[in-house]
Amino acid sequence: MHDYGIASGYSGMQSNEESSSDVNEGSALNERFLVDIPIPWTLAELDDIVVLAAAPVYERDRQFSNISRLCSYPLFLEEELCKNEVDVWFCTKPWAAVIFGMIVAILAGAIISVNALILGLVATNPTMRKQHHAIKASMALADGIVGFLLLCTVLPAMAWMSTVTMDDFVSYPGNTINSPFAIFFGALLNVSIVGSIFHLLLLSIERFAAIKWPFWNRTRKTRSLTYSLFGLWMVIITVAIVPAAFPEQFAFQFQPSLLTYMMGLQSYSTWRAPLYGAVTIFIPYTVMVCFCIATAIDIAQKIKQTKKTFDSDHEQADFTQQGPRKTYIRQEIQVFLTLAMMITVFTVTLLPFVIVVSLLTAGYLKCNNFDGYYVTAYYVGMLNNLANGIIYNFRDKKFRKAARKLLCRK
Repeated sequence: MHDYGIASGYSGMQSNEESSSDVNEGSALNERFLVDIPIPWTLAELDDIVVLAAAPVYERDRQFSNISRLCSYPLFLEEELCKNEVDVWFCTKPWAAVIFGMIVAILAGAIISVNALILGLVATNPTMRKQHHAIKASMALADGIVGFLLLCTVLPAMAWMSTVTMDDFVSYPGNTINSPFAIFFGALLNVSIVGSIFHLLLLSIERFAAIKWPFWNRTRKTRSLTYSLFGLWMVIITVAIVPAAFPEQFAFQFQPSLLTYMMGLQSYSTWRAPLYGAVTIFIPYTVMVCFCIATAIDIAQKIKQTKKTFDSDHEQADFTQQGPRKTYIRQEIQVFLTLAMMITVFTVTLLPFVIVVSLLTAGYLKCNNFDGYYVTAYYVGMLNNLANGIIYNFRDKKFRKAARKLLCRK
């Protein structure tokens, strides 16, 4: 999930502020001049030179005097009231700000709690230390980062907004472009998003191997999985911070409508942006889906073969060997269905954000009408980090039993 449609809107912010600085110096005089014009006067009765010079300056000052300069702003602000010298709290809709803050706090708390529960159970319960459980615990660590970011960026930004003027708030996003603070939190968000899809990819490969080569999967040493997870995290971290090395194309900065830090584009005319999107989302997602389809086909074939063997004439020794095999296949089917549900939820929650950003990039959505869609799509995408843990909880009987034992312990 990357903000491909927003950051470019800030690239010209500094130039806009410089061009409007001269305007602001004379804005008070120009506004007073227009207000003091007696009503009976007509435009023809005024000095043409003065009027034609003053009116455009006043219009430009009015254009750049409110939060429309940002091209996006928090939904709980009243744009008409948010003038430059006004404190942000003056143009804040309190009820909307409270609702927004509560939603963010509840979502962050739920994400952290569910994923911390997975990590705690896998770490303390020996029966949960299976290979696919270890991968899911690693994914829970990546998912939990989002909850941390929401608590450490969005809620403090709301508190900060109440103490500053609109001048400070409007200029802040431009001042944070590729700053160390923005790179740190923006890269953490990349780690969480890229981590989720890369862990799902690893899970899909692991499930395919478990069905295709069950003997190899059962005899595989835990050390090999440890190396795989370590290598995966190295790739995730590297991919997340690589854009910081190309400030001409990518920009880590504060996103005012979301009150958090994200990675966006400085320019659309670059080959690195589509390449980065392909490496981080489209290629892993395509490979993941292909492995899931291949696993489903192999499961269907094994079920068919097992049924034929079970129904055919055979010796008693052969018959007794079918029970463990059927049980193993049944267990692997349940794990595969859990993975399929997680991939489906990932697709459903990510798709709205992709659609909104695509429409914004294509010009179908503009600065004056995309905020609501953008904020909604972003937080729908965050639900994926909560859904993984919930699906894992309800789909795994051993996990439910261990969770109840831990949570209900006196």
